[in-house]
Amino acid sequence: MVKINKYDFIAIASIIIAVTGQLCMKWGLAGFADASLTNIGTIVAILFNLYVLIGFSCYILAGLLWLFALKGLPLSYAFPLQSIGLILIFLFSWVLLKEDISLSRWIGFAIMVSGIALLTSKK
Repeated sequence: MVKINKYDFIAIASIIIAVTGQLCMKWGLAGFADASLTNIGTIVAILFNLYVLIGFSCYILAGLLWLFALKGLPLSYAFPLQSIGLILIFLFSWVLLKEDISLSRWIGFAIMVSGIALLTSKK
């Protein structure tokens, strides 16, 4: 049985909050698909979009939690653990954002998950 300590829990919470932030920012940018990023008004509108602000807030909170997680976890374990965020983003992009994912990307995803499982094993 895998034993999860408080630092593992904090790291996982940090990762989940960062993923939430990424999804919020993507949703916030949905209304700006054709907007020019050279227009200062557009940039200000994006920066003050509610979802983008929530996304940035999530990133700040995730970063603070990550500092606490690093206090009690070896970096060689903690940093690969962040790859769980890649897995979650991949799956949520497919399920929530309805992104089309090719077979080659699914194969790459499976290889990535296998590598992450090896890197984050505590044995």
